[in-house]
Amino acid sequence: MHYTQVQPPIAYWSTVGWLIDTTLLRGIDVGSAQTMHLAAWWLHAVLVAAFFATIPVNRFLHVITGPLNIAVRPERPMGTLVPLKMEEVEQTGRTGVHELADFNRQQLLSLDSCMECGRCEDACPATATGKPLSPKAVVIDLRNLMSLGGEDVHRTIHDETLWACTMCQGARRSDQRHAARSDRRRKTFRATSESVTTDW
Repeated sequence: MHYTQVQPPIAYWSTVGWLIDTTLLRGIDVGSAQTMHLAAWWLHAVLVAAFFATIPVNRFLHVITGPLNIAVRPERPMGTLVPLKMEEVEQTGRTGVHELADFNRQQLLSLDSCMECGRCEDACPATATGKPLSPKAVVIDLRNLMSLGGEDVHRTIHDETLWACTMCQGARRSDQRHAARSDRRRKTFRATSESVTTDW
């Protein structure tokens, strides 16, 4: 709309603006141009505000949570096991994850950082051989459980799904956002068998 009243030499370099000016807005008066500019400005402001307001409930959440997850992820060599704290096992009588509260904050953050791109699934040998494990589905199901305020992890992720995981680290290597973490599956896996120890 600026170009309808002022014709700077640089206008030709603004291809879209120049085309709109020459095809749709040629010859409008100053008052109409000012009114249209104000309307366009407010429309733009509302759309930008709506975009940021809806980030927590749309697919763009990973734009914020992805970098945060990368920044706070534990710096451990791939495949390193987190030892069980026997004091906690003796106090609670439980190993592994039974409900979402058993995950730490970084593991819950990693659920929200998933882009649903499917790279983890493409790299997973269990998925490729038709076993019930899908790393992407595990992350999405846990994220949905968290969003709905559910707690019981093993009603969402079945034992045969966890037992299909070979712990090959394929999903982790392929995942740039570190959402498909094997330590989260391992922690959940420990709850499926009381005989599981820190050596496996």
